[in-house]
Amino acid sequence: MLANLKQRGITILVSTPYMDEASRCDRVALCNEGRILGIDTPTDIVAGFDAPLYSVRADNMYQLLLAARRATGVVECYPFGESHHLIANAKFDVKQFKAELVEVKGLHIASTKPTIEDMFIKLMKQ
Repeated sequence: MLANLKQRGITILVSTPYMDEASRCDRVALCNEGRILGIDTPTDIVAGFDAPLYSVRADNMYQLLLAARRATGVVECYPFGESHHLIANAKFDVKQFKAELVEVKGLHIASTKPTIEDMFIKLMKQ
């Protein structure tokens, strides 16, 4: 429906907690607790994500979340759909991460591309 209105040249102001909806807009203002965290196009907001990002999964997702948050080089780890997203710093090493989480069964880690939701979470934490 929004795409149809946009094609007609109608300006639409949308307030939504759903980042997939926000990513369809021409410009986005990310807000938290009454503060504007950033204003730009969805593409440019995501382009500002300047840290390594990984998707992690395991048999026991809660155990993984707790262990990942304690691992060397992990800045943040948070639930993201069926996986967790992990923001890393310069000290992060995938092999060391796997060694530190050896007790976590079925561990899978892969580099992933950030979304507007990742950037929103990152900006909220700053």
